[in-house]
Formats: sequence, structure tokens, C-alpha cells
Amino acid sequence: MDVEDRIDGWVTALEGFAASVGDGSLMRDALSSREEILLDIQREQLMAGKAADGGPIRPTYSEDPYFRTREAMERYRGWKHRLNPRRDIDAPDLFITGEFHSDFFLSFLDDGVLFDNYWKEVFDKYGAEQFGLTDENWDEVLSSIREEVNTHLHSVL
Repeated sequence: MDVEDRIDGWVTALEGFAASVGDGSLMRDALSSREEILLDIQREQLMAGKAADGGPIRPTYSEDPYFRTREAMERYRGWKHRLNPRRDIDAPDLFITGEFHSDFFLSFLDDGVLFDNYWKEVFDKYGAEQFGLTDENWDEVLSSIREEVNTHLHSVL
């Protein structure tokens, strides 16, 4: 194989790589291969009472109109805190039986990943923007994907 053939091979390989990056398939494949990991991270965030923006899930217990009295809210908040003391006492973890946490799934869109759930009434109450990974968690996921992309690039070359 002469130099020109080798260069043509590299160009073809790089064009294929660029296409997979450009249409998002490389990223989509990398994320979909980590679907359970992404869902587990989402569940961990919920147990910590954290929304996608890194703040508490809202409405917090003290903001939630469900509670008719402050005393009722404080009793429930205290009970939930005894069950899960690792989160802010006022931040809900949205865990009662575990079904809501178990029913998360991912939808892969052209411009990202949507964390979705079959429990629409809960999802609607808190708002879709609450769900998804924090920037810190996305940084960790993307760091592992970078390694995969680098490996893929080296295998192409």
C-alpha cells in the first residue's frame, strides 16, 4: 500500500468518524450503552433531594400546597427525614414505594437526552425540568464518554 492509499484510508476513516459525531450517533450510542448508569445516577440524585439544576427538588415540603397545615407538613417532613437523613430536610426525595424511581426511562432526542417517567401526575407536579442530571454528574458521564470517543478515534486511525 503506497502513501496515497494510506492517506485515502485515513480520510475515509475520518469522514466516517466526523459523520458519526456530526449526526450525534456516536454520542447517542455512548449514552444509550450507559442507560442504566444514567438512570441510577438520576435515582441517587432524587434520593439526595436534588433537581437537575443542583438545587432542591421543588416544591420543597414547606412550599408544597398539598399540606393543609404547617404542622402536617412538619410531621411528614420529619418522618421522611428519619427515613432518608442524607438529604436536606425540606427537599423531597419522591420516594414512597420506589415505583416512581423505578419507572424512569430515557428518550434519546436529536439534541439531547430526556429523563421521563410513566407517573405523569408526579412528573407534571414537579415539572420535567427538575429531572435529569446535575452539571457535576454530566461532567462525570461525559468524561467516561470522552475516553470511548478517543478509543474510537484511535481505532479508526
